[in-house]
Amino acid sequence: MVSGIILAGGAGGGMRTRNRALLPYEGERILDRQIRLMSELCREIVVVTGAPKSYLPVVSPPVRIVSDYMPGRGALGGLAAGLSLAQQRYAWVVGSDMPKLSPAAARLMLTRLSDHLDAVWPSDGDGPHPLHGLYDCECAPRVAAMVEEGRASLADLPRRLRWGEVSASEFSQHGISFDFVETVRGTKAHAGPLGGGAAAGATGGVSGGATGGSTEDMAENMTENMTRGMMQGAAEGATESITEGIPQGMAEMWRAETQSIRV
Repeated sequence: MVSGIILAGGAGGGMRTRNRALLPYEGERILDRQIRLMSELCREIVVVTGAPKSYLPVVSPPVRIVSDYMPGRGALGGLAAGLSLAQQRYAWVVGSDMPKLSPAAARLMLTRLSDHLDAVWPSDGDGPHPLHGLYDCECAPRVAAMVEEGRASLADLPRRLRWGEVSASEFSQHGISFDFVETVRGTKAHAGPLGGGAAAGATGGVSGGATGGSTEDMAENMTENMTRGMMQGAAEGATESITEGIPQGMAEMWRAETQSIRV
């Protein structure tokens, strides 16, 4: 019934954007933690990325890695790809740098999805949060149309989709902390004001303890180096989970690229 979609960035976002998913958090990689938590609700987990080679050594079936076939179009392009390739009717969509996912929050939002809504999002004083939202995958063509129009920000979604919300106070009434919308940097992944001033995609309002730039750069550079080392040990045949659901031409391209990183 529900697909779990992790938006893991693309080649246009640089290694730092992609590899936040591989940073450690409470003893495990953020990506591993997300897969574990999302598996409590989701029948499949899909990682959407424009740089699938980065995830070859760390993601195994049945988790699917699919190519962001709208590369360089930001989180909105990844969302369009994920919703289009999901195998279930509904999708729980998160950013790859969100370590505090809440299956309980996702279940509550799922109960609010109906035939007249495209999405249900958590919402607080900062506005709606399209990441950690529940989507009807049938809205994929509308999201793809937005990308083709040149839009790349999640801040455009509230004006184009039919959406409902579950407020922070309602989550609290159900005993659910609202910290599930926070990223690893201590920021909230929200859409920004609805009145026009678009926020910068998934890094909108700050909630307290955002880390300093130098510490973050050091951690992410370390992760990049570790990833390069792990890529040398990518197992034979691992491209099958990556190329699943990708048009044939792109699948052949990724297989060719993957051969170049194998020992």
